[in-house]
Amino acid sequence: MKTHNYLHFLALVLLISFTACSSSDNKVTAIKSIEATSDFDLSLYKNKTVYVGDKEYNFEIAGNTIKATPKSKEDIYYAHSIPGLDGGGSSVSITLTNHDEDDNEIIDQSSFDKLLQYDELSWNGLGKYSSHIKDVKLSHRSSFVEFSTKNIPEDAVIQIREKHFNQDKSIYLKPLIKDNHYSFIIKYGMMHTDIVVEYKDKTYTLPIEVFKNRSTKAPGPDLGRLYITFDLVYDTYFTGKEFYLTYINSEQWTGQHLELNKN
Repeated sequence: MKTHNYLHFLALVLLISFTACSSSDNKVTAIKSIEATSDFDLSLYKNKTVYVGDKEYNFEIAGNTIKATPKSKEDIYYAHSIPGLDGGGSSVSITLTNHDEDDNEIIDQSSFDKLLQYDELSWNGLGKYSSHIKDVKLSHRSSFVEFSTKNIPEDAVIQIREKHFNQDKSIYLKPLIKDNHYSFIIKYGMMHTDIVVEYKDKTYTLPIEVFKNRSTKAPGPDLGRLYITFDLVYDTYFTGKEFYLTYINSEQWTGQHLELNKN
């Protein structure tokens, strides 16, 4: 009888412990606000759309700080705890983006404002968060590319072509051009980006993926968040290739790189 009572007591303790663990593992947190900062002036991004997780949020910007809050009680992002993550943590993100141009075949980045419109900022966190998140830092989600041309014939046509990872169609970028200097932004998720040159009934396709792979600081398989520089060269005497790219540098993209294109 004593043995039976002991086993019954032990089973009850185990059941209570299991229930407590299950409740902890399935914790849900309503994200009611996120306050984030950056190394650059966020007022340039005031026309973006802001998402927390998959929910669109209202936002206010002051200098290099942004505060995002839900549009309504029905539009709150709920962060679910991830099983097995220490402390019952969850995944939370904030993204400043613009989706209006996603269906266009030609993306105009020919001015500083238009260039900036294609940029995306984000923060992704994995841990234990309260309903009001502060002191997180935004970074560029896209990659910024600049190249100069050397000895390019005047009748050569230069295009920038990219393809999204889940789409078959190609998108062409109209870059910001100053003299022989080209600047453009590669949006997050673009699988291939090529410099395409048409000259004398020939088409030369020059991929820039090799330059992305030279950076050891790229966080994630998309190899985004980079500042990439190279030269597009026309040369038949020394190389016999006619058109080719020469690598200069790839590094983490910071705000100072974009500031240089304002004027």
